[in-house]
Amino acid sequence: MRIGINATAQLGRADIDGFVEHARTAETDGFTSYWMAEHPVGGFDALTMLTVIGRSVERIELGTAIIPTYPRHPVALAGQALTVQAAIRGRLSLGIGMSHQVMMDDLGLRDDKPIRHLREYLEALMPLIQTGHVDVTGETIRAKADAIYPVVEPPEVTVAALGPQALRVAGRMSAGTNLAWVGPNTIRDHIVP
Repeated sequence: MRIGINATAQLGRADIDGFVEHARTAETDGFTSYWMAEHPVGGFDALTMLTVIGRSVERIELGTAIIPTYPRHPVALAGQALTVQAAIRGRLSLGIGMSHQVMMDDLGLRDDKPIRHLREYLEALMPLIQTGHVDVTGETIRAKADAIYPVVEPPEVTVAALGPQALRVAGRMSAGTNLAWVGPNTIRDHIVP
C-alpha cells in the first residue's frame, strides 16, 4: 500500500526551509508521496515549492492537490509543470481543479458554465503536457503552443471532482480524480460509479 502525506496544514506556519524539512521527514518516515495545495488568493506557489522540495528529497512523489484552473492559463500551467517535472526527475503528479467560487470571486473570476471550462481546460492542457503541442479553440479557452524542448516524461494529471459531470470529465480526460473531505462510503457509492 502506498500512503502519502498532505502538507496543506503547513501553509500557515512553515517557510520554505520548513517545507523542505517536513518533506525530508515524510520521506524518511516512509511516506510515498507529498502533496501541496495552492491557495488561489495568496501564499506559496505550490509548483515552485515542490521544485525546491524535489531537489532536496530523493524518492518521494510530489503532487499538487490542487492548482486552481481559473487564474492560470493551461499553456502557462503546462510550461511550469513540464519544467518542474524535469527539475525533480519525473516525480510530479499535477492535480488541478476549479477551486471554490467564493475564492474566484475574490479574484474577479466567474464562469457560469464550469464543466465547459473544465473540459476546455483539459483539451488545452493535456496535449501540451503529453506531446508538447496544442492547437485548440473553445468557447472559453484558446491555446496554440509548442513546447520548446521535447516532453520526455509527462506528469500525471488528476482533477479535483465531486459532482457527476466533473467526475465524468476527469475520468475521460485525465488520470482520474483526487479527493478531499470524503470517506470510504462516498468513494464506493458515488465516486467510483
